[in-house]
Amino acid sequence: MSEIEAYKKALAREKRARKSAEMTLEEKSRELFALNKILEKSNASLEEEVSKATASLTAINEFAALLLKQSSLDDIAWTMVDAALSKFDLEDCVIYLLDQEENYLIQRAAYGEKRDKHGKIVNPIKIKWGEGIVGKAARDAKAILLSDTSLDPDY
Repeated sequence: MSEIEAYKKALAREKRARKSAEMTLEEKSRELFALNKILEKSNASLEEEVSKATASLTAINEFAALLLKQSSLDDIAWTMVDAALSKFDLEDCVIYLLDQEENYLIQRAAYGEKRDKHGKIVNPIKIKWGEGIVGKAARDAKAILLSDTSLDPDY
């Protein structure tokens, strides 16, 4: 084999190696592009989660600051009702406290018509501990999520 033929074969091998390296580089570039897109989505998702968590913590902090300014249990209960409705986009909110002697939950604050102009409950509802939706939630110390409480048999 002549020197020129050997040179041509070496050149052909180099071209094949270069083409293979270019294809690998192109594949790697596509992979990096795809990974970058995944990272962008992950970052956006994380930023959204951080934003939501920050908003919740801010609301809780404001809520706690409001409670510290109250002088009575009733003031605290009414502040909790008002803050829960405005900050957490609730349709309704009622605060019950346990009368341990009678074993009843007694309504202390509520949204709507139950509140008189002096901030007191009109005809507070009493619920036997462990009975009905509220009584069971209190007894079990667990939230009960219902789309329509009036359809629940314990209502």
